Amino acid sequence: LPSHTPENFKAMKQTTAILYGFICLILFSSCEKEVSLPSQNSEKLVVLSYISPQKPTINVFVSTSRPYYGVTTETDPSIGMIDNATVTIFNGSTTATIPWNATQKQYALSSTLLPFPISEGTSYTLQVSTPDMGSVSAQTSIPKPISGAKFSFLGIQKNIETDYGSKIDLFTYQFSVPNAPSQGTYYRFYPTLQINSMSPTTFGIDNASTNNNPAYGDPYLQEYTPSISVSSERKLDLAKKYDSGKTPSLGTSLSHTGYFISCSKEYYLFYKTAPHNIGIQYNDLITNFENLYSNINGGYGVFAGYNEVTLTADSTY
Repeated sequence: LPSHTPENFKAMKQTTAILYGFICLILFSSCEKEVSLPSQNSEKLVVLSYISPQKPTINVFVSTSRPYYGVTTETDPSIGMIDNATVTIFNGSTTATIPWNATQKQYALSSTLLPFPISEGTSYTLQVSTPDMGSVSAQTSIPKPISGAKFSFLGIQKNIETDYGSKIDLFTYQFSVPNAPSQGTYYRFYPTLQINSMSPTTFGIDNASTNNNPAYGDPYLQEYTPSISVSSERKLDLAKKYDSGKTPSLGTSLSHTGYFISCSKEYYLFYKTAPHNIGIQYNDLITNFENLYSNINGGYGVFAGYNEVTLTADSTY
Protein backbone atom coordinates (compact mmCIF):
# COMPACT_ATOMS: atom_id res chain seq x y z
CA LEU A 1 0.00 0.00 0.00
CA PRO A 2 1.29 3.57 -0.65
CA SER A 3 2.51 5.61 2.30
CA HIS A 4 0.35 8.50 3.54
CA THR A 5 2.57 11.35 2.36
CA PRO A 6 1.27 14.87 1.63
CA GLU A 7 1.80 14.17 -2.06
CA ASN A 8 -0.44 11.13 -1.83
CA PHE A 9 -3.19 13.07 -0.07
CA LYS A 10 -2.96 15.77 -2.72
CA ALA A 11 -3.27 13.18 -5.47
CA MET A 12 -6.24 11.61 -3.67
CA LYS A 13 -8.00 15.00 -3.42
CA GLN A 14 -7.39 15.61 -7.12
CA THR A 15 -8.76 12.17 -8.00
CA THR A 16 -11.83 12.76 -5.83
CA ALA A 17 -12.49 16.09 -7.54
CA ILE A 18 -12.23 14.48 -10.97
CA LEU A 19 -14.62 11.66 -10.01
CA TYR A 20 -17.09 14.17 -8.50
CA GLY A 21 -17.02 16.20 -11.67
CA PHE A 22 -17.54 13.10 -13.80
CA ILE A 23 -20.56 12.01 -11.71
CA CYS A 24 -22.09 15.48 -11.93
CA LEU A 25 -21.61 15.47 -15.69
CA ILE A 26 -23.55 12.21 -15.99
CA LEU A 27 -26.34 13.34 -13.65
CA PHE A 28 -26.96 16.60 -15.49
CA SER A 29 -26.59 15.23 -19.01
CA SER A 30 -29.54 14.29 -21.16
CA CYS A 31 -30.95 10.82 -20.45
CA GLU A 32 -30.47 10.00 -24.13
CA LYS A 33 -26.76 10.70 -24.09
CA GLU A 34 -24.62 7.57 -24.49
CA VAL A 35 -21.60 7.07 -22.25
CA SER A 36 -18.71 5.15 -23.77
CA LEU A 37 -17.83 1.95 -21.92
CA PRO A 38 -14.28 1.33 -20.76
CA SER A 39 -12.08 -0.56 -23.17
CA GLN A 40 -11.45 -4.21 -22.36
CA ASN A 41 -8.02 -5.42 -23.33
CA SER A 42 -7.41 -7.86 -20.49
CA GLU A 43 -8.88 -11.07 -21.91
CA LYS A 44 -7.04 -14.19 -20.86
CA LEU A 45 -7.29 -17.84 -21.67
CA VAL A 46 -9.63 -19.88 -19.49
CA VAL A 47 -8.72 -23.55 -19.14
CA LEU A 48 -10.65 -26.18 -17.20
CA SER A 49 -9.59 -29.81 -17.00
CA TYR A 50 -9.82 -32.60 -14.43
CA ILE A 51 -7.94 -35.87 -14.83
CA SER A 52 -8.45 -39.10 -12.95
CA PRO A 53 -7.74 -42.83 -13.37
CA GLN A 54 -11.52 -43.31 -13.33
CA LYS A 55 -12.31 -40.87 -16.15
CA PRO A 56 -12.69 -42.56 -19.54
CA THR A 57 -11.81 -39.34 -21.38
CA ILE A 58 -9.45 -36.43 -20.88
CA ASN A 59 -11.52 -33.28 -21.44
CA VAL A 60 -10.08 -29.78 -21.72
CA PHE A 61 -12.31 -26.73 -22.04
CA VAL A 62 -10.54 -23.70 -23.56
CA SER A 63 -12.04 -20.23 -23.91
CA THR A 64 -11.37 -16.59 -23.19
CA SER A 65 -12.49 -14.73 -20.09
CA ARG A 66 -15.94 -13.18 -20.41
CA PRO A 67 -16.06 -9.38 -20.77
CA TYR A 68 -17.86 -7.28 -18.18
CA TYR A 69 -19.94 -5.54 -20.83
CA GLY A 70 -21.63 -6.38 -24.10
CA VAL A 71 -22.70 -9.75 -25.47
CA THR A 72 -22.25 -12.71 -23.09
CA THR A 73 -22.36 -16.47 -23.49
CA GLU A 74 -26.00 -16.44 -22.38
CA THR A 75 -26.98 -14.59 -25.56
CA ASP A 76 -24.29 -16.09 -27.80
CA PRO A 77 -22.73 -19.39 -26.58
CA SER A 78 -19.94 -19.13 -29.15
CA ILE A 79 -18.49 -16.03 -27.50
CA GLY A 80 -14.97 -16.75 -26.31
CA MET A 81 -14.81 -20.33 -27.58
CA ILE A 82 -11.40 -21.38 -28.92
CA ASP A 83 -11.29 -24.33 -31.30
CA ASN A 84 -7.88 -23.82 -32.94
CA ALA A 85 -5.56 -24.34 -29.97
CA THR A 86 -2.87 -26.98 -29.65
CA VAL A 87 -3.51 -28.88 -26.42
CA THR A 88 -1.02 -31.40 -25.05
CA ILE A 89 -0.54 -33.42 -21.86
CA PHE A 90 2.91 -34.57 -20.72
CA ASN A 91 3.71 -37.24 -18.11
CA GLY A 92 7.41 -36.50 -17.77
CA SER A 93 8.54 -38.65 -20.70
CA THR A 94 5.78 -38.75 -23.33
CA THR A 95 3.57 -36.05 -24.85
CA ALA A 96 0.06 -36.66 -26.16
CA THR A 97 -2.01 -34.23 -28.22
CA ILE A 98 -5.65 -33.76 -27.25
CA PRO A 99 -7.72 -32.94 -30.39
CA TRP A 100 -10.72 -30.63 -30.73
CA ASN A 101 -14.10 -32.38 -30.52
CA ALA A 102 -16.68 -30.38 -32.45
CA THR A 103 -19.59 -32.29 -30.93
CA GLN A 104 -18.54 -31.72 -27.32
CA LYS A 105 -17.24 -28.20 -28.05
CA GLN A 106 -14.03 -28.94 -26.16
CA TYR A 107 -10.79 -30.86 -26.53
CA ALA A 108 -11.18 -34.57 -25.78
CA LEU A 109 -9.10 -37.73 -25.93
CA SER A 110 -10.23 -41.20 -24.90
CA SER A 111 -8.02 -42.79 -22.24
CA THR A 112 -7.73 -45.84 -24.51
CA LEU A 113 -5.92 -43.67 -27.07
CA LEU A 114 -3.61 -42.08 -24.51
CA PRO A 115 -0.05 -43.44 -24.84
CA PHE A 116 0.33 -43.52 -21.04
CA PRO A 117 -2.01 -44.18 -18.10
CA ILE A 118 -3.35 -41.59 -15.68
CA SER A 119 -2.11 -43.12 -12.45
CA GLU A 120 -1.53 -42.24 -8.80
CA GLY A 121 1.79 -40.73 -7.83
CA THR A 122 2.41 -39.30 -11.31
CA SER A 123 2.64 -35.60 -12.19
CA TYR A 124 1.24 -34.24 -15.42
CA THR A 125 1.70 -31.00 -17.36
CA LEU A 126 -1.02 -29.48 -19.52
CA GLN A 127 0.01 -27.04 -22.28
CA VAL A 128 -2.42 -24.93 -24.32
CA SER A 129 -1.08 -22.86 -27.22
CA THR A 130 -3.19 -20.53 -29.37
CA PRO A 131 -2.39 -18.53 -32.52
CA ASP A 132 -3.66 -15.24 -31.10
CA MET A 133 -3.49 -15.39 -27.29
CA GLY A 134 -0.21 -17.12 -26.60
CA SER A 135 0.28 -20.15 -24.38
CA VAL A 136 -0.62 -21.23 -20.86
CA SER A 137 0.37 -24.26 -18.81
CA ALA A 138 -0.37 -26.00 -15.54
CA GLN A 139 0.72 -29.01 -13.49
CA THR A 140 -1.08 -31.45 -11.24
CA SER A 141 -0.68 -34.93 -9.82
CA ILE A 142 -2.89 -37.89 -8.92
CA PRO A 143 -3.19 -38.70 -5.19
CA LYS A 144 -3.80 -42.13 -3.68
CA PRO A 145 -7.44 -43.26 -3.49
CA ILE A 146 -9.25 -43.35 -0.15
CA SER A 147 -9.15 -46.83 1.33
CA GLY A 148 -11.50 -48.33 3.90
CA ALA A 149 -14.38 -45.98 3.03
CA LYS A 150 -17.93 -46.78 4.16
CA PHE A 151 -21.20 -45.32 2.88
CA SER A 152 -24.75 -45.77 4.14
CA PHE A 153 -28.21 -44.32 3.57
CA LEU A 154 -29.62 -43.19 6.92
CA GLY A 155 -33.16 -42.27 6.00
CA ILE A 156 -35.58 -39.82 4.43
CA GLN A 157 -37.67 -36.96 5.77
CA LYS A 158 -40.65 -36.59 3.48
CA ASN A 159 -42.40 -33.34 2.60
CA ILE A 160 -40.03 -31.14 4.59
CA GLU A 161 -40.98 -28.12 2.50
CA THR A 162 -43.40 -27.08 -0.21
CA ASP A 163 -41.95 -24.82 -2.89
CA TYR A 164 -44.63 -23.31 -5.16
CA GLY A 165 -46.62 -26.53 -5.22
CA SER A 166 -43.57 -28.79 -5.42
CA LYS A 167 -42.74 -31.15 -2.58
CA ILE A 168 -39.23 -31.65 -1.22
CA ASP A 169 -37.81 -34.74 0.49
CA LEU A 170 -34.57 -34.73 2.46
CA PHE A 171 -32.31 -37.77 2.14
CA THR A 172 -29.48 -38.21 4.67
CA TYR A 173 -26.26 -40.20 4.21
CA GLN A 174 -23.24 -41.11 6.29
CA PHE A 175 -19.70 -41.08 4.92
CA SER A 176 -16.97 -42.81 6.92
CA VAL A 177 -13.22 -42.87 6.28
CA PRO A 178 -10.28 -44.18 8.32
CA ASN A 179 -9.20 -41.66 10.93
CA ALA A 180 -5.51 -41.78 10.06
CA PRO A 181 -4.89 -39.76 6.87
CA SER A 182 -1.49 -38.34 6.05
CA GLN A 183 -0.60 -34.65 6.07
CA GLY A 184 -1.52 -32.93 2.82
CA THR A 185 -4.53 -35.14 2.16
CA TYR A 186 -7.55 -33.46 0.57
CA TYR A 187 -11.02 -34.97 0.50
CA ARG A 188 -14.34 -34.26 -1.18
CA PHE A 189 -17.51 -36.24 -0.47
CA TYR A 190 -20.99 -36.00 -1.96
CA PRO A 191 -24.04 -38.26 -2.46
CA THR A 192 -26.22 -38.80 -5.51
CA LEU A 193 -29.72 -40.23 -5.77
CA GLN A 194 -31.28 -42.17 -8.63
CA ILE A 195 -35.05 -42.74 -8.47
CA ASN A 196 -35.92 -45.65 -10.70
CA SER A 197 -39.08 -45.79 -12.86
CA MET A 198 -39.92 -42.12 -12.29
CA SER A 199 -41.88 -40.23 -14.94
CA PRO A 200 -40.07 -37.61 -17.09
CA THR A 201 -41.94 -34.85 -15.23
CA THR A 202 -39.87 -35.17 -12.05
CA PHE A 203 -37.23 -32.55 -11.37
CA GLY A 204 -34.20 -32.18 -9.13
CA ILE A 205 -33.48 -29.42 -6.64
CA ASP A 206 -31.89 -27.39 -9.44
CA ASN A 207 -35.11 -27.74 -11.46
CA ALA A 208 -33.37 -29.91 -14.03
CA SER A 209 -35.05 -33.08 -15.24
CA THR A 210 -33.83 -36.07 -13.26
CA ASN A 211 -35.39 -38.83 -15.30
CA ASN A 212 -32.50 -41.33 -15.64
CA ASN A 213 -30.19 -38.69 -14.14
CA PRO A 214 -29.06 -38.54 -10.51
CA ALA A 215 -29.83 -35.70 -8.12
CA TYR A 216 -26.76 -34.33 -6.31
CA GLY A 217 -26.49 -33.71 -2.59
CA ASP A 218 -24.47 -31.38 -0.39
CA PRO A 219 -20.71 -31.64 -0.97
CA TYR A 220 -18.11 -31.70 1.77
CA LEU A 221 -14.55 -30.48 1.31
CA GLN A 222 -11.82 -31.20 3.85
CA GLU A 223 -8.09 -30.72 4.31
CA TYR A 224 -6.35 -32.89 6.88
CA THR A 225 -3.65 -31.45 9.11
CA PRO A 226 -2.12 -33.14 12.20
CA SER A 227 -3.30 -30.27 14.43
CA ILE A 228 -6.97 -30.96 13.63
CA SER A 229 -8.88 -33.93 15.00
CA VAL A 230 -10.65 -35.20 11.90
CA SER A 231 -13.86 -37.10 12.47
CA SER A 232 -14.10 -40.37 10.59
CA GLU A 233 -17.81 -39.83 9.98
CA ARG A 234 -19.68 -37.11 8.13
CA LYS A 235 -23.43 -36.78 7.52
CA LEU A 236 -24.54 -35.13 4.29
CA ASP A 237 -28.01 -34.27 3.00
CA LEU A 238 -29.60 -34.38 -0.42
CA ALA A 239 -32.77 -32.37 -1.06
CA LYS A 240 -34.98 -33.83 -3.79
CA LYS A 241 -37.64 -31.63 -5.33
CA TYR A 242 -40.68 -33.09 -7.12
CA ASP A 243 -42.54 -31.06 -9.70
CA SER A 244 -46.24 -30.44 -8.99
CA GLY A 245 -46.15 -32.69 -5.93
CA LYS A 246 -45.64 -35.91 -7.92
CA THR A 247 -43.67 -37.95 -5.43
CA PRO A 248 -42.60 -41.57 -6.09
CA SER A 249 -45.03 -44.34 -5.29
CA LEU A 250 -44.45 -46.37 -2.15
CA GLY A 251 -42.05 -49.18 -2.89
CA THR A 252 -40.25 -47.36 -5.74
CA SER A 253 -36.63 -48.50 -5.82
CA LEU A 254 -33.94 -45.94 -4.94
CA SER A 255 -30.25 -46.12 -5.82
CA HIS A 256 -27.83 -44.11 -3.66
CA THR A 257 -24.17 -43.49 -4.53
CA GLY A 258 -21.50 -42.03 -2.30
CA TYR A 259 -18.51 -40.37 -3.96
CA PHE A 260 -15.25 -40.40 -1.99
CA ILE A 261 -12.77 -38.18 -3.79
CA SER A 262 -9.14 -37.87 -2.80
CA CYS A 263 -8.07 -34.74 -4.65
CA SER A 264 -4.95 -32.79 -5.48
CA LYS A 265 -4.17 -29.52 -3.77
CA GLU A 266 -5.14 -27.66 -6.96
CA TYR A 267 -8.58 -29.30 -6.95
CA TYR A 268 -9.08 -28.49 -3.26
CA LEU A 269 -8.05 -24.83 -3.51
CA PHE A 270 -10.16 -24.19 -6.62
CA TYR A 271 -13.34 -25.53 -5.01
CA LYS A 272 -12.53 -23.96 -1.65
CA THR A 273 -12.35 -20.47 -3.19
CA ALA A 274 -15.54 -21.06 -5.18
CA PRO A 275 -17.89 -23.15 -3.02
CA HIS A 276 -20.90 -22.05 -5.08
CA ASN A 277 -19.20 -23.58 -8.10
CA ILE A 278 -19.18 -27.13 -6.75
CA GLY A 279 -21.65 -28.08 -9.47
CA ILE A 280 -20.32 -25.57 -11.95
CA GLN A 281 -20.97 -25.98 -15.65
CA TYR A 282 -18.33 -25.38 -18.31
CA ASN A 283 -20.14 -22.37 -19.79
CA ASP A 284 -20.26 -20.71 -16.37
CA LEU A 285 -16.47 -20.61 -16.32
CA ILE A 286 -16.13 -18.10 -19.16
CA THR A 287 -15.91 -15.36 -16.61
CA ASN A 288 -13.41 -13.34 -14.62
CA PHE A 289 -11.32 -15.47 -12.28
CA GLU A 290 -9.71 -12.71 -10.20
CA ASN A 291 -11.34 -14.00 -7.00
CA LEU A 292 -10.78 -17.69 -7.68
CA TYR A 293 -7.74 -19.85 -7.16
CA SER A 294 -6.09 -20.72 -10.45
CA ASN A 295 -3.02 -22.80 -11.28
CA ILE A 296 -3.11 -21.90 -14.98
CA ASN A 297 0.14 -20.01 -15.57
CA GLY A 298 -0.73 -16.96 -17.66
CA GLY A 299 -4.49 -17.58 -17.60
CA TYR A 300 -7.50 -18.54 -15.50
CA GLY A 301 -9.07 -21.83 -14.47
CA VAL A 302 -7.73 -25.09 -13.10
CA PHE A 303 -5.98 -28.27 -14.14
CA ALA A 304 -6.44 -30.75 -11.32
CA GLY A 305 -6.11 -34.45 -10.58
CA TYR A 306 -8.17 -36.68 -8.33
CA ASN A 307 -8.84 -40.32 -7.43
CA GLU A 308 -12.37 -41.52 -6.88
CA VAL A 309 -14.02 -44.35 -4.96
CA THR A 310 -17.79 -44.90 -5.25
CA LEU A 311 -19.97 -46.97 -2.94
CA THR A 312 -23.66 -47.71 -3.43
CA ALA A 313 -26.70 -48.49 -1.32
CA ASP A 314 -30.23 -49.45 -2.35
CA SER A 315 -33.56 -48.79 -0.69
CA THR A 316 -37.23 -48.21 -1.46
CA TYR A 317 -39.37 -45.10 -1.13
